[in-house]
Amino acid sequence: MVCDATSGADFATEASVVLCLTDSVNHFDSWPAVRAFIDSSYGACSPGGTLVFDVLTPRGLQDRAGFSISDHDGFVVISYEVFDPTAVESHSTVMVFIRRHGGVYERADLGARRSAFGLPELLDACRDAGFEQAHIAPTDAPATVLDPEAAMHDQERVFVVAQRPA
Repeated sequence: MVCDATSGADFATEASVVLCLTDSVNHFDSWPAVRAFIDSSYGACSPGGTLVFDVLTPRGLQDRAGFSISDHDGFVVISYEVFDPTAVESHSTVMVFIRRHGGVYERADLGARRSAFGLPELLDACRDAGFEQAHIAPTDAPATVLDPEAAMHDQERVFVVAQRPA
């Protein structure tokens, strides 16, 4: 099932694992939207179930800033991302040029904003929603527990792992 996580959707069935990947949470436009996502995820988890989502840290947003060009068979992608350390967010522009017949290109522009949310605050939101044993983990070892404050600076991307009581 795909739905807007901020809508407070009621899921028809509960799942033992709820995943939200590819830094989707960083794209939420406000803290209330993040809280709504976590609350909805709690309702979607079966008792004893686990919520796992990844987030980019401020370091991860900063490390992704820059310019890139990717030439693919049939299209070219040009992207530019700027990190704003004051707001702890990044703004990106992606231009896709699709090759058409006769050497003509069709252009599509996309824009996105990503925010870094505090890891301690994300853990608190999970606990406030009813999850227990919430922790921050590196993406290469999800069972490992990291200090949330240190992970904000040491890691580019982390998992938030929270378990619903059985």
